[in-house]
Amino acid sequence: MPNVASLYLPTSALIPFVSLYVLAIVYKKQPARHMRYMIASAVALLGPAVGRINLGFTDFNTAVMVAFAFCDVLLVGLLLYEYTKGKNYYSYLVSLLICCFFHYAFPWVPGSALWQGFAKGVVAWLL
Repeated sequence: MPNVASLYLPTSALIPFVSLYVLAIVYKKQPARHMRYMIASAVALLGPAVGRINLGFTDFNTAVMVAFAFCDVLLVGLLLYEYTKGKNYYSYLVSLLICCFFHYAFPWVPGSALWQGFAKGVVAWLL
């Protein structure tokens, strides 16, 4: 179970990044939206990088949650900036919702029966 549960962490980083990147490509003809989704996809990749800067101050799960919170705070900051400037903040709102969905499911999903079944199916398919 721990090995299969550990697959959630890379998935929780990969899916938001890929989703936001795909949205950026979908909106490539709308430069403002494209730019916002590309920025959000870069912010989504900061989580794994920041999570590795644990420095032994805390346990692994807390470091992961701090890294997720860091990314989400950045997205909230970008959203508030766009909102106060009267610009279209919708892209950052969508990005924040996508990231938060995966980030804050981390404490509960990896040990769930639904995730265990899904991850075992993926592993069986890959092998």
